[in-house]
Amino acid sequence: MCPKIRIKFAIYPKSKIWAAGFAFAVIGQFIIMFSGLNVVGTVIGWIIANLGSGVACSMPFAMLGSSVDYGEWKNGINATGLLTTVGSAFCMSMGSGFAGAITGHVMSAFGYVANHSQTTQALTGIKLSFNWVTIVIYAVAIIPALMYQKYENMEDQITADLSKTRQ
Repeated sequence: MCPKIRIKFAIYPKSKIWAAGFAFAVIGQFIIMFSGLNVVGTVIGWIIANLGSGVACSMPFAMLGSSVDYGEWKNGINATGLLTTVGSAFCMSMGSGFAGAITGHVMSAFGYVANHSQTTQALTGIKLSFNWVTIVIYAVAIIPALMYQKYENMEDQITADLSKTRQ
């Protein structure tokens, strides 16, 4: 008779996966920045940054259902459609707009002029907006990612309470 083999998979909290994605994106951006003209270093940094940002940008979609459940648990209103629309379409559109505006303002402040040869100062602005603005935004985004853990710890209770009210 064979003994039962039990495999226990580690389940990582979504908040930590989200924060780790941002951290990898930051690390990848630093690698890109310090690689200079080294193509191999830049490609390695690019891969790490894109894997990290891919995880970080996709995690809110995995967490959206939990947020909808929390809203229903807290307020008694199931606003799935509204929260999904605001949480995905609106926030992604606003984030893309803000990102473009921030990098545009930074480059403009350094004298960037489209379709012209760039000055040394303008090239500094391009590097600053590509590297440092990205690093700072991803690093700051780690804070709400970790703060989400407070609500994530309540998921079992929320699910249990909602299953009672939904019957």
